[in-house]
Amino acid sequence: LCIIVKSPFWLSWWALLTYITIILISTFYIRRIALFRISMKNQLHLEHIEREKLEEINQTKMQFFANVSHEIRTPLTMLLAPLEKLMGSDPNDFQKKNINYIYRNTKRLERIVNQLLELQKIENTQLKLKASEIDLVKFLKEIISLFEETALDKKIHLSFEPSCDELMVWIDPEKMDKVIFNLLSNAFKFSLPEGLITISINKNRIEGNDGFFTIAVSDTGNGMNQVHLGRIFDRFYQIENKVTGKTTGTGIGLHLSKELVEKHHGTITVASREGFGSTFAITIPLGKKHLATDEIFQTQSTQSIYPHEIKSEFEKMQSPITEQEVEEQTDSGKTLILLVEDDIDILNYLDDELSVDYHIIKANNGTDGWNLAFEQVPDLIVSDIMMPGIDGLQLCKKVKSTIETSHIPVILLTAKTLVENEIEGLETGADEYIHKPFHPRLLKLKVDKIIEAREVLKQQFAKDTSFIAKEMTVTSADEKFLQKAIDFVKENLSDADLNIEKMSSVLSISRVHLYRKLKAITNQNPTEFIRTIRLKQAAYLLSQGKLNVSEIAYMVGFNSHQYFTNSFQKYFNMSPTEYSRKS
Repeated sequence: LCIIVKSPFWLSWWALLTYITIILISTFYIRRIALFRISMKNQLHLEHIEREKLEEINQTKMQFFANVSHEIRTPLTMLLAPLEKLMGSDPNDFQKKNINYIYRNTKRLERIVNQLLELQKIENTQLKLKASEIDLVKFLKEIISLFEETALDKKIHLSFEPSCDELMVWIDPEKMDKVIFNLLSNAFKFSLPEGLITISINKNRIEGNDGFFTIAVSDTGNGMNQVHLGRIFDRFYQIENKVTGKTTGTGIGLHLSKELVEKHHGTITVASREGFGSTFAITIPLGKKHLATDEIFQTQSTQSIYPHEIKSEFEKMQSPITEQEVEEQTDSGKTLILLVEDDIDILNYLDDELSVDYHIIKANNGTDGWNLAFEQVPDLIVSDIMMPGIDGLQLCKKVKSTIETSHIPVILLTAKTLVENEIEGLETGADEYIHKPFHPRLLKLKVDKIIEAREVLKQQFAKDTSFIAKEMTVTSADEKFLQKAIDFVKENLSDADLNIEKMSSVLSISRVHLYRKLKAITNQNPTEFIRTIRLKQAAYLLSQGKLNVSEIAYMVGFNSHQYFTNSFQKYFNMSPTEYSRKS
């Protein structure tokens, strides 16, 4: 401005034009910068919205797949159970080969279902680490052995390279099994014939610390572009294969593996080069200082370290009771079992499995199941949870809260695997809770053991001379009922005409249900029950030595001295006089 005012005319105009030009250029660039900042802000906002939408889509996917997984578990039961039975029936080589193909792929489907449910547990913070000290070398050998047949079929060399013969580490075997199994499955999936898959173990000590160990799974497969490595552990991430032109997804396997490794306070990394294969490395601290108290499941090393998928749970249980024991437990006909299941295939399959040793009645919904339970009073109920009308939980609660049926044990079958679902089932009074898919022999063993335990309680009433109902019952409702029945008989011992009509009236229960309930709890009908209480009381009075045999017989309701003596002799294997002398 000074130049414009004090300079010659031509110079002033030049200076003015220069000044105006600088102002215009500055304004232009300031506006560009402002627009750029607004654009960047909008872009970041859009990216944030996109990320939120993507996460929402992933959550929706997870919820959808989790719901579908529950539904898949029922048909899975109908696939696995007959398959496992066929595998044990000595088929010919051709049949065995095809059965193995079906079995392997069915187990693969089961693993996928379990992965989805496992991931749901992690996201709901319900999955807890259960670490125990195991030999990692032996653990990995058992997992690798599962892939030896696959390696032969695909002509892939499988190598295990541990740095030591034994390495004791603190891990959750069940969860680490899923991680290693998934990494090996992926390695075989992307490896070509004549390729090499290597599993190695290395131990690293750090001064002043226990150090860490590393499990590496390497393959000579297709490998991955560096662009994908940062997102390889994302759920449902898609990768385009330039060789085949196909798009493959990582699904949830690697994401679940990462979550499970981090549960162990470790890390999982990947190194890959397109065309040269990939290496996944798991690094976890040695020792147990890094573990919380509630994460330590076992403080001593164990011989059985690997919850092998092929080693079914039923193999860990005791052998089933013999046919002779079953015959000794029943006095007339077979034990009555009520099956309640809305899936007709499973209902009929359970019938086929259990009808060999037990008498079966069936219902395909909870309402019919309750009606049958009340009318027939079975010895055991096996019920699904997810059913139309009255579901399994409501059925179980109704059975356990009704005096006529409260003594009946209940086994619940369900596809729901969350801890809350199991707690909810057990809180209703269920005696057992079995997850689908289940092995048929496992269910059979559970049924056998429950029936066996109930028979022991029945026999206890006959052998024990006490009148304490708690020692002879399982549920509080049964305890109250039995104690009330015992007290009623004791109060009316001298009444020689005491019978089932009087007892059913006082106990507010029909004659039919009184008969069935006493038979179920004590293995005696009402007449035998009354006579047993009379004889037990007579034995107590004889032990006191204050009254003679005739007086005691009359006091406990026996009008005939001879009938009393014969009954006492049969029950205690000695005469009243001998019992009194020994006492």
